[in-house]
Amino acid sequence: MMQDGELTFGNVVEGTFSTFARNAQPFGLYVAIVTFLGVAVEWGLPNLTGGITSFYGEEILTSLGLSVGIIGIVLFLAFIIAQYVLWQAVLRQERLGTNFADGRYLAFFGQSLLASLGIGFATVFLIIPGLIVAARWSMAPAFLIGNNDGVIDALGESWDTVSGNTTPIVLALLAGFVGTWLLSTGLVTSGLGYFGSLISTTMEHVVSNLSTVLMIAMGVYLFKALVSSSEQISEVFE
Repeated sequence: MMQDGELTFGNVVEGTFSTFARNAQPFGLYVAIVTFLGVAVEWGLPNLTGGITSFYGEEILTSLGLSVGIIGIVLFLAFIIAQYVLWQAVLRQERLGTNFADGRYLAFFGQSLLASLGIGFATVFLIIPGLIVAARWSMAPAFLIGNNDGVIDALGESWDTVSGNTTPIVLALLAGFVGTWLLSTGLVTSGLGYFGSLISTTMEHVVSNLSTVLMIAMGVYLFKALVSSSEQISEVFE
């Protein structure tokens, strides 16, 4: 087990990508399905229905990707369920967690909403506070899904566990944020005509969803590095 302060930026990055590589199948499946659904709603419906945009309405809670309109809300809920299933699949595949409970979708939704609002509120005071909050809560879904903790308890457990290792996690999140921004701004589709917007929309969703799965991979790695080892050691001496 790593003690407080032993994690480095290199540990976090390497552990994240190693976790991603070991679980490439569920991560890849998530990216493919969620990208297809997102592109179908954002690009397919308006173009195939002659530009109808009433499915969307004015965007709200943009940090959550939620828009007014039944289709937007249904899509958002589908993404939440998909993320829950992905977290559960990867935690099980990594043999992490001590008290799995199935079907805690509502709790996961509540936790995701609270975390997103908290991170968004902190980001108002510049990006670094938002990254700090994101780092401290990065393992909350693992506690909720893998250890069957309550919503608030899981957020608190993650916050306390990350303490002492916040800086390298924040640096990794910052690197990911910069990388995502560079990829997004580097997408050039001008001159491709009608399909240029389709390619651009698809790539934007791919980059966004890859960012999401890497965040999950990081959370799983941190849970393994900072929590799982200590639980295994305590079991030996029980």
